[in-house]
Amino acid sequence: MAQKIVLKEDKIMEKWSTLIQNAQGRSSEVIEKTARVLEESGVPGVKAEMARVFPKVAPSFLDSAFLKKLEKQGKDYLMITNENIRSLRLLVGAQDYGNNLFVSWYLICEPGVLSKFFNALSGKKPDEVIKWSPVITNVFMEEELTAYITLIHHCVLGAVESLMSGAGQDFSRIDRRTKGFMGIS
Repeated sequence: MAQKIVLKEDKIMEKWSTLIQNAQGRSSEVIEKTARVLEESGVPGVKAEMARVFPKVAPSFLDSAFLKKLEKQGKDYLMITNENIRSLRLLVGAQDYGNNLFVSWYLICEPGVLSKFFNALSGKKPDEVIKWSPVITNVFMEEELTAYITLIHHCVLGAVESLMSGAGQDFSRIDRRTKGFMGIS
């Protein structure tokens, strides 16, 4: 059974996505190949498991049938964690979008206990909380983070390339660069 996760205070730090035309119904190929290549890489402390992800409840002005449905049903993602960087997790998704397949990944940062504690002490309302981000304290942490994200990004790109090549589509047209503070390609 997939782990259940509700994204509340989490912050998207880095992301990548693409839309593969006429690939509806092939999400499991992308997820399974990504997980297999990641496991074969043999990186210690990196773990992948399926997770059912639920969004934070939407504000009432964004209240729509679509958002209400997501809040109740959630979406399945391959969640990849690294025991050396506990405040970060990476979610890989492949969802049908009409006749197409939307493939994405998101590097999610969750606040640590100290961040939550200081926000509570500040006396601010939940929508005024202090903004936070992961703290990279040395070059070794920077290397671990970069290697972790690059490895997963390459695993996902490999799965997308395999699917597109098998469907006779041109993978070279895919934008490989991520969006966020790292800009990995």
